[in-house]
Amino acid sequence: MRKSHGHAFVEHTRRNGDFALAGAGVVLDLNSDRRCSRISVALLGAAPTPVRATDAEDCLLGAVITEERAARAAKMAAEAGSPSGDLHGSVAYHRSLLEVVVRRAILAANLRVQEP
Repeated sequence: MRKSHGHAFVEHTRRNGDFALAGAGVVLDLNSDRRCSRISVALLGAAPTPVRATDAEDCLLGAVITEERAARAAKMAAEAGSPSGDLHGSVAYHRSLLEVVVRRAILAANLRVQEP
């Protein structure tokens, strides 16, 4: 049986063309009940190199992706990251950006799923 797939990449920059202050890439599969059967969440700006948000993935695996579930997973991803403060903002600011981009990427990937 073919699975349904969705993907999204969301980033936040100060100006068009700048390096991203935060970003998230999401790839997911949904089963016939629209429950998440496979997911990968990658973060930019959460550490010196891109990292996987495994706690967020675990939160979504087996669940129907709702706004509330996506928000919970995004909060977990942002808390697990270790962004650094810089001239663009504090650590708290970077964490809040991560939370926003992860939530948006999860929801966008879920919306892009095409039924087989």
